Amino acid sequence: MNSPEVLTPERATTCWDRLVDTYADQVWEVIRAARLPRDAAMAANQLTWTRLADNIAAIAPVDIEEWLRGTARREAERSAKLIRITG
Repeated sequence: MNSPEVLTPERATTCWDRLVDTYADQVWEVIRAARLPRDAAMAANQLTWTRLADNIAAIAPVDIEEWLRGTARREAERSAKLIRITG
C-alpha cells in the first residue's frame, strides 16, 4: 500500500516556485496588455498570485493556466478602473 506524499513546507515552496516559473510570463503578458502604469501593473501581478494562493485548493491543475490568465485580466481591469476613477 502506497502512503500519500506529505507536503512539507519545503516541498510546498518548491511547488509554488515551479508554478511561478511556469506561468509568470503569461500573467505579465495579460497585465501588460492593459497598459497600466508600472506600479498598478505590479499591484495587479501581486494580487493575481495572492488570489491563486487563496484559491489553489479549489482549482484543478489543468485549469491553473486559464484561471491565472482570467484573474490577471480582471485584476488589470480593476486597476485600470481605479486609475480612471481617481485620475
